[in-house]
Amino acid sequence: MQKDASIQHLFAQEAGTVQDILAKQLGTTSNEFSALLNQGSIWVQDQRLTRNISIPAGTYLRIHTDPRRYSVNTIDWMKVIVFEDTDFIVINKPSGVPVHATVDNSVENVLYQLAKVLRHPVHVTQRLDTPTSGLMVIAKTKWFQSQFNSLLKERAVSKTYAALTDQPVPIGLHIHHMLESARAPKVVFATKQDNTQECALEVLSCEQMESGFRSTIKLITGRTHQIRAQFRFLNAPIKGDIKYGSETQSPWPTANQNESIALCSFRLEFKHPAKQGDAAQCLFLLSDYSGGNVKL
Repeated sequence: MQKDASIQHLFAQEAGTVQDILAKQLGTTSNEFSALLNQGSIWVQDQRLTRNISIPAGTYLRIHTDPRRYSVNTIDWMKVIVFEDTDFIVINKPSGVPVHATVDNSVENVLYQLAKVLRHPVHVTQRLDTPTSGLMVIAKTKWFQSQFNSLLKERAVSKTYAALTDQPVPIGLHIHHMLESARAPKVVFATKQDNTQECALEVLSCEQMESGFRSTIKLITGRTHQIRAQFRFLNAPIKGDIKYGSETQSPWPTANQNESIALCSFRLEFKHPAKQGDAAQCLFLLSDYSGGNVKL
């Protein structure tokens, strides 16, 4: 397997600060070190480095010298929030930004940016793929995070997506079996195989538009890249999704056009775990997929 030239693996030849060791062994300048440190791109043993520390000789370091960057500075993160109460927020996630930290970049992600503007920690409850946009819940407390995770396990959260494809998708229930792997693109089969997990979705409608076929999808299971992989299996890759075979760009406007696919989480419904009766019902609906209009 070819090694990634943007990742440097080394052992400290002598004791010293991480900055001094990288300067001696890699020729890293002070400015380069500061940029990598602030980006969360340096690891000591299995811990991400957050400040320059002294380490003994023989300590293992991993340095991501060319971390992947994401466009976060052009986004008004307060406007991303469409609902807030004491326990959680609902956001309209922009495409092209990961939900949480990546191995080489700990700051250009949804959780970090929201925590910065809200000035308190937030906690992941669900995920949307980096190129996917739309509604998702972010917990403000560990208690709500635990409660919402329980709702997800019980399949008590209704999630509906819109997708745009060049080819029509058959209406109805689609059950496939996804190979268990950390790698992408994900592979799905029509029948159960060894080391696979069932993935299920229901296509509620498929309407021909000027820009393609727009499908409404109810997600039943929540596997990584599930809709993208299943639609590829159905010979209808989502527009803009090069990883899964699309050859056309997403026509939906976005701040990160090159990092966007035509897949949007536009409806979320669940019961608030701390409320009773009608007050417990939470329904959020995007009235368009370009980012602005939300019905609560």
